[in-house]
Amino acid sequence: MPTTAVWTTSNVTVTDPVQHQDHLLASFVSNVVITVLIAVFLVVGTFGTLSTAVVISLNKHLHTKANIFIASLCLSDLISALICSPLWLYRRTWGFEKWEWGNLACKFYWVCDLSTNYATSLHIVSFAALRCVAMMAPFRIKKISTRMVFVYICFLWLISIGTALPLGLLMSVDFERGWLQENRRTAPLYMH
Repeated sequence: MPTTAVWTTSNVTVTDPVQHQDHLLASFVSNVVITVLIAVFLVVGTFGTLSTAVVISLNKHLHTKANIFIASLCLSDLISALICSPLWLYRRTWGFEKWEWGNLACKFYWVCDLSTNYATSLHIVSFAALRCVAMMAPFRIKKISTRMVFVYICFLWLISIGTALPLGLLMSVDFERGWLQENRRTAPLYMH
């Protein structure tokens, strides 16, 4: 009676060793392509946001209300490019959801990721509202000082971080549940 070996990877069950090797090769190739694309975005995003933020901060005549929003968006994009993108890449491709950096790093990742997403969304909506007010009541927009805009942006960041913090409390590193009791010391950690 012939025996058949069964491999299960990435929710795909393969009974043929050749198909299993093809699946692993395709998975490796897709991971390399995703890594190269994320690395390009990381380099371009970091260079673009840093150069924009430096130009705005060094030129006093660029300290306008709109440019304060843009500089804050640069901060959000920079945090996302330098922290969230590499950790996302690790978690979704090479790590296969395996997380070995501890509970604090897990919580930090989720709070950073959601905070930057919320901050970007709130900035874009606020910037659009500011532009709408500028078109409908151009003299009213002149009454808003750059200091008020700066305080408003700080408020947006506080809202973004405050909204993301509960998820930081809920997310944690957990052991894979199937064989936790048998291999408590050697079980890999997974982030939920």
